[in-house]
Amino acid sequence: MSQTTQPPQEPLIDNQRDWTETLRTIYQQRQATNPKPVDELREHHRKITCWSWQWFPAEFDPETSPRRQACAFKHESELMTYYHSSMLLGEFLELTELAVQYPMGNPVDEYVLAKSLLLCLYAARRSNHPENVQTLAALIAQQEQKDPISFAKASCAVSAWLSAHCAPLDE
Repeated sequence: MSQTTQPPQEPLIDNQRDWTETLRTIYQQRQATNPKPVDELREHHRKITCWSWQWFPAEFDPETSPRRQACAFKHESELMTYYHSSMLLGEFLELTELAVQYPMGNPVDEYVLAKSLLLCLYAARRSNHPENVQTLAALIAQQEQKDPISFAKASCAVSAWLSAHCAPLDE
């Protein structure tokens, strides 16, 4: 997996004034995470602390915890702003390159990782960024191989959310 893949360069949305409350919450919670998930996975080769809810944002689900809801995409524009933020997406890509290789500790974390990857793939396709589409597709293939049951569930959930909240992609 290439670690040279970077978030799209245009348009960047790194000014937090342009972020929704959800995106500011994701950023603030990530800054407060200690140890950093990348360091944890590199050292322990598995997830051992609680951090997936702010590092793997997914679609809003009223059945999840308030902490997970606070870091969940409520609509397509939040997802697209997240994708176009080099700060948010850059950290996500760096972490997921490790996360797809190591156990996340429980099926819920594997499920959320898969949903987050699938949502970012949608955003990459929507933004017509073939390099990121290729990178995300490779990460998704690794995640699907690692945990096919959680992946299948995630794929259904993301498909339903995209159908209800996002414009269809012109393939």
